Amino acid sequence: MDTAPSYRLYKWVPNWGLPSISAACIQVEKAELLAFTALVEAKLEPATLYTTWCEAESYNRHTRAAYAAGLPLPLNYWLPWNQRRAIMRKFEGTTQAQVYEDAGRVYAALEEQLRSNSVKGSYFFGSRPSSLDAAIFAHLAFHHGAPVSAPELRQKLAGHPTLVAYVERISREVFSAPLPTAPPMTSTAWAQRAEEASTSSQAQREKKELSAKDKEWRRGNQMWLAGAGLAIAAYFLLSGQYIQFTTDFGYDEDEDDDQ
Repeated sequence: MDTAPSYRLYKWVPNWGLPSISAACIQVEKAELLAFTALVEAKLEPATLYTTWCEAESYNRHTRAAYAAGLPLPLNYWLPWNQRRAIMRKFEGTTQAQVYEDAGRVYAALEEQLRSNSVKGSYFFGSRPSSLDAAIFAHLAFHHGAPVSAPELRQKLAGHPTLVAYVERISREVFSAPLPTAPPMTSTAWAQRAEEASTSSQAQREKKELSAKDKEWRRGNQMWLAGAGLAIAAYFLLSGQYIQFTTDFGYDEDEDDDQ
């Protein structure tokens, strides 16, 4: 993973006008800042690019029109097409599912980090936002409410309520505005994908909700059945009883005598 852009961001933090954690925090927090910033660049940024440019539904309905709005002919057709082609080349050999699965794993890691630092404040490094919060908010707010956000991204992010509440709080406290909600999906293809993603998420949640007590109960039943089978087998072997098999081929003794 190339961490050079993250390191440049880390060195440039004081110029952002945001609270810099680099001046007073301990070395562990500096390392966490660099690691999570690199993670955002490596996984969330590709998801944002993919859903904006590579998804045909997003590009045809929103991206091309927004990108070409201020361009004259023929640039308003050529430049969006050329930009999309350049971005799609970056994803050669990578599937849509891989991009969104990576984003989902980052959601989980960010939520876990946010929960573990909740005693220090409501942001990633205390009670005031840092440059990491700004980068994370930019991507998560986009995935949550942009019309070009794919159904899979919306569903995966919705499965992390702590992150959603975090983004809503930043939007309310910093921008004094509610977090925009995603518009309804008018495309039949995207509506179907949204339903499939919702069904998959529900199945995963139900699987995770299997409690330790349920697992112990199932394990106990399996052990009981195995023990009962062994007991029955041991009874027949130790008691000397056996099952007699008869071979009756349908011949009568009278028929044999007649012959």
